[in-house]
Amino acid sequence: MPTLRVSLLGTPFALDCADPGLATGLARLLASFRTAAGAADPGAGGAPAPGAAVRIAVAPDTDIGGVLAALNAAALARADYFAVHAGVVAAGGRAVAFPGPSGIGKTTLTVACLLAGLDYGSDEALCLDWSTGAVRPYPRPLALTPSAAELAGTYLTGTRPPGAGPPGIGPPGTGPPGADQPGAVRTADEIVLAVADLGAEVAAEPLALAHVLLPRRTGGSAALLPAPRGAAVAELLRRSFTAHHRPGQAFDLAHRVVAAAGTWYLDLGHPRDAAALVAGLINRPG
Repeated sequence: MPTLRVSLLGTPFALDCADPGLATGLARLLASFRTAAGAADPGAGGAPAPGAAVRIAVAPDTDIGGVLAALNAAALARADYFAVHAGVVAAGGRAVAFPGPSGIGKTTLTVACLLAGLDYGSDEALCLDWSTGAVRPYPRPLALTPSAAELAGTYLTGTRPPGAGPPGIGPPGTGPPGADQPGAVRTADEIVLAVADLGAEVAAEPLALAHVLLPRRTGGSAALLPAPRGAAVAELLRRSFTAHHRPGQAFDLAHRVVAAAGTWYLDLGHPRDAAALVAGLINRPG
């Protein structure tokens, strides 16, 4: 039985896969988290993660989305970071985070930002070192519905338009959304992609939090408007997975990183328009 070893946010996992094909799919999607058998799994700051690996038995009929969800929940529960439910993109060592609730469109916006040329931090969690406030990438696979993929500015197609290259990811309008992307994995409702499938890269450390964007749906066009620093602090604490572990330190860290960052409301509008605003902001000098 193949065993896939990965380390997410300092927690080592051993996935025992009864289906070799499922093991191959998981290995590709989790390539950023792979560890060698018997190797020390990195924890916060590169230190070995304590304890034995968390073992997960993956049956042949297991939905891959369920496996990824279980890994994510277990990793965040054990993460020794100030972790906040947020999308994170980066460029030039500067990170932009957009914290918010599930369903607001963080993954769709993240994908649109990657297609606009930014690097991937996470579509799930902003992870800050408790001591330094440095941003740690958490590049988990991205799950999109076909309609969300089209909104973000791409499509997933198995149909080859006239004159196009091989089936795969392409610009909007050149093929129908929803068919299989080679290497992508279908769950019941979504298509799960690795960041490489979008032609993007995982952000390289060190990363500093340059801006906090508070996404909101107004029904209008995409726009960036100044937001009070207090609103950004409150949102980081409200959306944190781990603040309850160190409440006093979380409060201080949230204030410290926000004091050094720009704070904005992001009226989402169309994801591609919002992504253009994010790219302009992160590439702005200063």
